[in-house]
This record gives sequence, C-alpha cells and structure tokens, in this order.
Amino acid sequence: MPRKYSEDLKKKALKRYWSGENLDKIALEMNIKAGS
Repeated sequence: MPRKYSEDLKKKALKRYWSGENLDKIALEMNIKAGS
C-alpha cells in the first residue's frame, strides 16, 4: 500500500475519531478497506 494512501486514511480516521465516532467501528471499516 502506498505511503501517501495510508497517511490519508489515518488523517480521515483521526478526524472521525475527534468528531466522536466509535473507534472500534472506524478500525473495522479501515480493516475492511485495507483488506479489499
């Protein structure tokens, strides 16, 4: 996976985390995205 892509995903996940979204839900979605 290209580094820039994973950095972008991290930033998006952090934004969602700070906005109060469930961290487990985010991690699950990120795992699905990374796996596909």
